Amino acid sequence: MERSLETQVDQAVEAWLRWVPRWEPSTHRGRVAPCRRCLGSPVLSAAGIGANVPHGVQHGLSTRIKTIVDHAVAEYTARNLPMLQGELDQQAARN
Repeated sequence: MERSLETQVDQAVEAWLRWVPRWEPSTHRGRVAPCRRCLGSPVLSAAGIGANVPHGVQHGLSTRIKTIVDHAVAEYTARNLPMLQGELDQQAARN
């Protein structure tokens, strides 16, 4: 049985919350350019994670949620939009 989207998000957030206490700042120089995934993310804003939170912590949550969303969109596209899925498959084969 496939897990609901809500269950997947709950599990991702729980995993992130278990990870956060173990997080340590990087010892190398930080990013020069802002991360497009995290900068202004509506997901992070909805979670109450502001710009004052270190990027590594933000990125950990946004990456987990993006993976879930990408998978859900891919499943929906394959199931409900076969012509678009065909075009995407052709594009992937070319790359």
